[in-house]
Amino acid sequence: MSCKAAHSSLWWFRGVILSIAAVLVAGCSDTAGYDDLNQFMQEVRSKPTGRIKPLPEFEPYEAFTYDASAMRSPFSPPIPARELDQELSSNVKPDPDRPRQFLEGFSFENFVMVGTLGSDGKVVALLRVEESVYPVTIGDYLGKNHGRVTHIDESEVQLIEIVPSGNDRWIERPRTLRLEK
Repeated sequence: MSCKAAHSSLWWFRGVILSIAAVLVAGCSDTAGYDDLNQFMQEVRSKPTGRIKPLPEFEPYEAFTYDASAMRSPFSPPIPARELDQELSSNVKPDPDRPRQFLEGFSFENFVMVGTLGSDGKVVALLRVEESVYPVTIGDYLGKNHGRVTHIDESEVQLIEIVPSGNDRWIERPRTLRLEK
């Protein structure tokens, strides 16, 4: 192919491209089919503009402090009346001067017994709370109700809690943590 033939085919190709572009531009400029759209836009523009309402005023959040954490949980069974009468007659009271132990900061329901360790006849229970495991021995305190550990064996930990029973009286309540299987 000669140089002159290549040059003329290039001009022919450019001419075709320009013709197609002109047809496309002419097709886009036709507004005859948009009369309904133009009428709608005129109606919308002629309506009066409104005002946006201001945001409502919210009262600041007031935090609630739960004061019944030392009372018996409504989900635990009540103490039978005859046990209540026997325990009310005694002088059961938590010792306000006793230093609080770390595990007394957690609710009893959060503890899970995960095992025991033992040597020389002394058994130590392993309790999990909030993804950490803590050793517990007889005489240690745990839970928010002054719970003192009274017995530990391979399958359970027994403790006595001192809970309020109303009118400035206190009662002892036995609780048991069983080994999680």
